[in-house]
Amino acid sequence: MPQSAAARKQPNTEAEEIILGTCFIESSADPLTDLDPQQFFSRNHQEIARAILTLKSIGKPIDFIQALALLEEWHSGVSPSKVSGLTDGIPFGLKPESLAWYRNEIKRLWQERETRKELYQVGEAAAAGEPVEDLQRRAVEVLEKIKPAPKTSAKKPKGEYSVIPEAAWYKFTELYRLAMEKTCSASDNYHFAGFLTVVGSLLGKTVYYDDGGEELYPNIFTVIVGEAGWAKKDSALRRAVRFTRDLDNSLTMIYTLASVEGFIDELVREQKELQTKGHSPTPLRILLRLSELRNLISKAAQKGTGNIIPTICEAYDCPPTLKTPTRSHYAQADEPILSVFACTNPNWLRTATVEDLEAGFGSRVIFIPGDPKPLWPKKHKPNSEYLRPLLDVVGKRLEQYRLAPRAFILSPEAEEIWNKWVIPHDALRVENRTINLMAARDPTTCLKVALNHAALDDAERIEVYHLKAAICFVEWLYEVRFPLFAGHGMTPNAEIDAKIIDRVKESAGGIWWRDIRRSLQRIDYETFEKRMKSLLFGFDPPLKVTEMGLSKKPWVALRE
Repeated sequence: MPQSAAARKQPNTEAEEIILGTCFIESSADPLTDLDPQQFFSRNHQEIARAILTLKSIGKPIDFIQALALLEEWHSGVSPSKVSGLTDGIPFGLKPESLAWYRNEIKRLWQERETRKELYQVGEAAAAGEPVEDLQRRAVEVLEKIKPAPKTSAKKPKGEYSVIPEAAWYKFTELYRLAMEKTCSASDNYHFAGFLTVVGSLLGKTVYYDDGGEELYPNIFTVIVGEAGWAKKDSALRRAVRFTRDLDNSLTMIYTLASVEGFIDELVREQKELQTKGHSPTPLRILLRLSELRNLISKAAQKGTGNIIPTICEAYDCPPTLKTPTRSHYAQADEPILSVFACTNPNWLRTATVEDLEAGFGSRVIFIPGDPKPLWPKKHKPNSEYLRPLLDVVGKRLEQYRLAPRAFILSPEAEEIWNKWVIPHDALRVENRTINLMAARDPTTCLKVALNHAALDDAERIEVYHLKAAICFVEWLYEVRFPLFAGHGMTPNAEIDAKIIDRVKESAGGIWWRDIRRSLQRIDYETFEKRMKSLLFGFDPPLKVTEMGLSKKPWVALRE
């Protein structure tokens, strides 16, 4: 009985090449975790995977030379070009959770092949005249063995950013994610940040953390980061804003800032308007909603409006009043509490001046990068199964705390965890000055997030589970700054040099010139060659080359 076209069709081996190529780039067998060589479709790939796992088991380095030696010893028939070509075309900046998508794809295709093979055997038995009852039983047994693909948050990557760990999604943030996850293809990271930002804005000054006599409020400054037009940042922002409108239309929404005087004048007008509508004019809750952070930073750089950023920084601490800085145009807004929710793209962040981000504003903002999920076939409304109870809970808490504001402290158990965490985290220091300054307020952010969790829970204190979820988020926040700001302030050439040096550092003892090139494919060939020669033969070069000669593209190592 001939096989069908579907059964004869060979699966796409891209996933296999990416997993195996990453093993050589990282000099590690970790990308093969939970995979068996027999699950690969290509016989060559099966042999290469077996060689990698063998090298790991005998404690030898995982590189092309060692793998080729094994393959030759086994008479596998795998050509050297097949092995060395595995690193060609690997997407830049793959993360562990992105590799999970490729592993699952390999397993899924292997399972399909095994199922087809067994069903083909049933078909052969039918052609041989086996009784129908036996054929039916065998077919059912085959189909029952088919398991759904393992559930994972991983996706086929186009970008390079990690996802917020599951342990950080505490109760209400998880409900919001479930309500919004199919409304657009925006990253779940954006939904997490958007929910906490707008909830902190809605709560205003009705709840606060009592930090030894100082009041810490739940307002958060958030900027979500993603590629323009692709990451769906504005979609996530609009849904968070709509969530606030469903709960409370007395929240003051500001969409642009022309000057400090105009900003405070608008706040004063809003206070008067709220009073005429019967709302309490103070404290005044403000959500500054910006589609592009760059516009605000550019405005701050202009002559005569440079006091915008200092005023926003002052508002972060929720002072009793905000005043215009000039006597000739005096206005005063009482009891303001400002939250910021803005968007920007990573390319602009990398070119922004150090002063733009280090002048107090950068340390107050949490930057949340994210890659989008795949597009849904059609647009979905927020899932009412999760949205309705969430609106009910948040609405109830808002009403409750307006009638009886509440001060929160850490429970004794949470305080013990806090004391063990905060000092080591605060002591983290790296060579990058921007990252150090941006991490300066991580403990404050942690307490604000924990406060939001505890307030929505109607808890008497911030408990261990509130704090642990907040710590998990802040630790992720610290790590994710590196792909965003590690090269901040560098010239383009300096950024390329840093990438080349980092690649050499990652390889114990050195690395082939061609393999550096393959792992940095986004750098054009001519520029790469120039920078390599500069790093090897320029003034006080950081890299050295073996005696093999430059023309042979030799082994490169760090200079001692």
